[in-house]
Amino acid sequence: MKAPIPKALKERLTPAAQRLSGLIRDFEWTWTKAVVFSVGFSFAILISMAVIPSWWLYYADQRLDGWEPGIEVGARIAPLPHVFIDVGGWWKLVRIEDPMQRKQPGDVESKLVVAVGIGW
Repeated sequence: MKAPIPKALKERLTPAAQRLSGLIRDFEWTWTKAVVFSVGFSFAILISMAVIPSWWLYYADQRLDGWEPGIEVGARIAPLPHVFIDVGGWWKLVRIEDPMQRKQPGDVESKLVVAVGIGW
Protein backbone atom coordinates (compact mmCIF):
# COMPACT_ATOMS: atom_id res chain seq x y z
CA MET A 1 0.00 0.00 0.00
CA LYS A 2 1.43 3.37 -0.98
CA ALA A 3 1.22 6.20 1.50
CA PRO A 4 -0.99 9.05 0.24
CA ILE A 5 0.80 12.28 -0.67
CA PRO A 6 -0.83 15.38 0.84
CA LYS A 7 -2.56 17.56 -1.76
CA ALA A 8 -0.64 20.73 -0.86
CA LEU A 9 2.72 18.94 -1.16
CA LYS A 10 1.71 17.40 -4.49
CA GLU A 11 0.70 20.80 -5.90
CA ARG A 12 3.96 22.35 -4.70
CA LEU A 13 6.18 19.62 -6.19
CA THR A 14 4.40 19.29 -9.56
CA PRO A 15 6.26 22.16 -11.31
CA ALA A 16 9.65 20.91 -10.12
CA ALA A 17 8.82 17.35 -11.23
CA GLN A 18 7.77 18.59 -14.66
CA ARG A 19 11.01 20.62 -15.08
CA LEU A 20 13.13 17.61 -14.02
CA SER A 21 11.20 15.29 -16.33
CA GLY A 22 11.75 17.64 -19.28
CA LEU A 23 15.45 17.98 -18.48
CA ILE A 24 15.93 14.20 -18.38
CA ARG A 25 13.87 13.64 -21.53
CA ASP A 26 15.73 16.29 -23.54
CA PHE A 27 19.24 15.48 -22.28
CA GLU A 28 21.78 14.71 -24.99
CA TRP A 29 25.41 13.64 -24.54
CA THR A 30 27.88 15.89 -26.29
CA TRP A 31 31.64 15.44 -26.16
CA THR A 32 32.04 18.35 -23.73
CA LYS A 33 29.44 16.96 -21.32
CA ALA A 34 31.09 13.53 -21.55
CA VAL A 35 34.55 14.98 -20.81
CA VAL A 36 33.30 17.03 -17.86
CA PHE A 37 31.46 14.00 -16.47
CA SER A 38 34.54 11.77 -16.96
CA VAL A 39 36.85 14.21 -15.17
CA GLY A 40 34.40 14.57 -12.27
CA PHE A 41 33.84 10.82 -12.03
CA SER A 42 37.60 10.15 -12.13
CA PHE A 43 38.16 12.72 -9.38
CA ALA A 44 35.44 11.10 -7.22
CA ILE A 45 36.98 7.64 -7.73
CA LEU A 46 40.45 8.97 -6.88
CA ILE A 47 39.15 10.55 -3.67
CA SER A 48 37.23 7.46 -2.60
CA MET A 49 40.05 5.00 -3.39
CA ALA A 50 43.14 6.97 -2.30
CA VAL A 51 42.44 9.95 -0.07
CA ILE A 52 39.78 8.52 2.26
CA PRO A 53 41.62 5.26 3.13
CA SER A 54 44.86 7.20 3.58
CA TRP A 55 43.13 9.57 5.99
CA TRP A 56 41.70 6.58 7.92
CA LEU A 57 45.15 5.00 8.22
CA TYR A 58 46.70 8.29 9.32
CA TYR A 59 44.30 8.58 12.25
CA ALA A 60 44.12 4.86 13.12
CA ASP A 61 46.79 4.78 15.81
CA GLN A 62 45.61 1.52 17.42
CA ARG A 63 47.32 -1.74 16.70
CA LEU A 64 45.07 -4.13 14.81
CA ASP A 65 46.33 -7.49 16.09
CA GLY A 66 43.31 -9.60 15.24
CA TRP A 67 40.62 -11.12 17.41
CA GLU A 68 40.24 -10.18 21.04
CA PRO A 69 39.60 -13.09 23.40
CA GLY A 70 36.01 -13.15 24.62
CA ILE A 71 32.66 -14.88 24.49
CA GLU A 72 29.15 -13.84 23.50
CA VAL A 73 25.96 -15.68 24.44
CA GLY A 74 22.30 -14.98 23.82
CA ALA A 75 18.81 -16.42 23.80
CA ARG A 76 15.55 -15.50 22.09
CA ILE A 77 12.26 -16.15 23.85
CA ALA A 78 8.92 -15.94 22.02
CA PRO A 79 6.14 -15.69 24.63
CA LEU A 80 3.53 -14.82 21.96
CA PRO A 81 3.44 -15.59 18.20
CA HIS A 82 4.63 -12.12 17.11
CA VAL A 83 6.49 -10.91 20.20
CA PHE A 84 10.04 -11.87 21.11
CA ILE A 85 12.53 -11.05 23.83
CA ASP A 86 16.28 -11.18 23.23
CA VAL A 87 18.60 -11.59 26.19
CA GLY A 88 22.34 -11.69 25.68
CA GLY A 89 25.66 -10.68 26.99
CA TRP A 90 29.32 -10.53 26.09
CA TRP A 91 32.52 -10.75 28.02
CA LYS A 92 35.97 -9.97 26.68
CA LEU A 93 39.45 -9.74 28.06
CA VAL A 94 40.89 -6.21 27.92
CA ARG A 95 44.25 -6.26 26.08
CA ILE A 96 44.89 -2.55 25.43
CA GLU A 97 45.27 -0.05 28.25
CA ASP A 98 42.47 2.52 28.38
CA PRO A 99 43.78 6.11 28.06
CA MET A 100 41.20 7.24 30.64
CA GLN A 101 42.55 4.64 33.16
CA ARG A 102 39.14 2.98 33.53
CA LYS A 103 40.32 -0.46 32.38
CA GLN A 104 43.68 -2.14 32.70
CA PRO A 105 45.01 -5.04 30.58
CA GLY A 106 43.76 -8.28 32.09
CA ASP A 107 40.41 -6.88 33.25
CA VAL A 108 37.19 -8.47 31.98
CA GLU A 109 34.75 -6.14 30.23
CA SER A 110 31.11 -7.24 30.18
CA LYS A 111 27.74 -6.07 28.97
CA LEU A 112 24.17 -7.41 29.35
CA VAL A 113 21.62 -6.66 26.65
CA VAL A 114 17.84 -7.14 26.83
CA ALA A 115 15.60 -6.26 23.89
CA VAL A 116 11.89 -6.70 23.17
CA GLY A 117 10.54 -6.70 19.65
CA ILE A 118 7.50 -7.29 17.52
CA GLY A 119 7.71 -9.20 14.26
CA TRP A 120 5.22 -10.14 11.58
